[in-house]
Amino acid sequence: MYDLYEPAYRSRVPFATFVPESAVRSRFTVTDVRIAGIDVERPDRARVRLEFMGLVPRIDRSFPQRIQETWIRVDGGWYKVYQPTTPPFPVRAYSSSPSSPRPSPP
Repeated sequence: MYDLYEPAYRSRVPFATFVPESAVRSRFTVTDVRIAGIDVERPDRARVRLEFMGLVPRIDRSFPQRIQETWIRVDGGWYKVYQPTTPPFPVRAYSSSPSSPRPSPP
């Protein structure tokens, strides 16, 4: 995943710093990924809309999700612009804290 990010991000954030945040991103399994649209802003910049299902193994439940990513072209290659981690679905859905409410079954 680290290699997908823009060179400017990778030059200021070493891989060892990236790994803990990456662990947060990998607490769920992504399935059924679909590109919902691409908006070309400039020849070297585009916004990509994605839809996917995120399975939270701890509660064995999937959640639909839509996200938007910005990609830029650098030296002929396309790279994802770094954005801080945000959970793709409600935090309480995968919290292990006993005080956190659990989602009701559908």
